[in-house]
Amino acid sequence: MGDPKHVKKLVDRYIQNQATDQELSVFFSLLKQGRLHKVVDQYLDEEITQASTRSRFYKILNTCTRLELKIAASVSVLVMIGLVVYSTFPFQIAWFSSAHYVQIRTGDREIKSIKLVDGTLVQLNRNSTLQYPNEWTGAQRDVKLLQGEAFFEVKSDSLRRFVVRTPGGLAVEVLGTAFNVVQRPERTSVFLQKGKILLRQQQQTWEMTPGEWAEFETRRKTIRIQAADDDLWLAWLNDLFVFDDVPLDEIARIMEDYYAVRIDITNPSLARQRFTGKVPRQNIHLVMNVLAKTMNVKVLWKNGKFTMQPHE
Repeated sequence: MGDPKHVKKLVDRYIQNQATDQELSVFFSLLKQGRLHKVVDQYLDEEITQASTRSRFYKILNTCTRLELKIAASVSVLVMIGLVVYSTFPFQIAWFSSAHYVQIRTGDREIKSIKLVDGTLVQLNRNSTLQYPNEWTGAQRDVKLLQGEAFFEVKSDSLRRFVVRTPGGLAVEVLGTAFNVVQRPERTSVFLQKGKILLRQQQQTWEMTPGEWAEFETRRKTIRIQAADDDLWLAWLNDLFVFDDVPLDEIARIMEDYYAVRIDITNPSLARQRFTGKVPRQNIHLVMNVLAKTMNVKVLWKNGKFTMQPHE
């Protein structure tokens, strides 16, 4: 499908939820090849050009969010393809003094899919380290998340608990469930997608139910548990950025860290403007274009850095 008119019609049908199964297959194929980014960009341009009032502009923001959600659905399919690509990247395996343990470490642009011997699936995010045994011989299944982030889909076993241990002393105990763990030096965060888990720190325990997020402070040994949005905590699995009322300067910091680029914001009031939405993160230029159009700011690319400034 090389005709631009046919491609645009395909995107329009997808956005309107009118695409057939055959059209969806073509849509996903083109998205994987990166051939829809320009069409999406033109769609945003046309919507914003047609905006004549502020209320219309906010309607565009909602349209962009719906568009991003639909792109997210496609990315969720493509992420499995991405994992195949990622798995071809070199990753480090370090054997310890015990021949029964293996450690996997991912790099700046690596996401690793791991299947443990019991059938448990682990998605290891970038810059993360996981340690696990080749086989379990005891009464429970222990793994260690030494740093970074991982999503676990635990294979049910009523006779052996599955335990994720962290350097800060927090242990996540389950029988069969799906959850996300983020390990940082100062804190451990856990999001439960489904099932039940028990958090343990020495003699203290806390039970979590689906849709809850917990944050354990390593130094103070305190924990807080509250309801959370799974879109926010599981966005990385679908290769998305998800922002919920986030200031532009914080978004710029996240972009700088992820893409290893410099982003300058020339106006303090602009830096404080807030953004809510989902953006595919495969291409920084697409991300910056979405931010520019939805927030009505000017983005310049020169000498290896981005500059964001108000429209004159």
